[in-house]
Order: sequence, then C-alpha cells, then structure tokens
Amino acid sequence: MSDLWTMIWKEAKDSLLQGGREAWVRPLIMIGFLGLFLPWQLKQSWLALSPAAMLLILALPFLFS
Repeated sequence: MSDLWTMIWKEAKDSLLQGGREAWVRPLIMIGFLGLFLPWQLKQSWLALSPAAMLLILALPFLFS
C-alpha cells in the first residue's frame, strides 16, 4: 500500500508542477467558464438541461485536456 501512495504522490506532483504557471491557468479557466459563466448566462435554463446535455457540457473539458 505504501508503494501505491508513493506512486500517486509522484504522479500528482509531476502533473501539477510539469507545466509551470500554464498548468494551473487552464483548469481555472475551465472552472470559471463552466462553473460561473455558463450558469450566469443560462440562468434558469441551466437547471432544466437534460442529463445528456449536462453530461456533454461536463465532458468537454476532459476532451480538451
């Protein structure tokens, strides 16, 4: 189990520190866009989205990364 945590720690450290400042900016932009801008623009229709549309919207950032 110790080896598993060592591997998780190393991979997390490498992925977070690999790209420098740019590695932190891209996720923050996606969080800002999907978590703040879209709900603000769509207002009540955001809550009435179908599950398929919501899944598509939430999956898009993973496609770009």
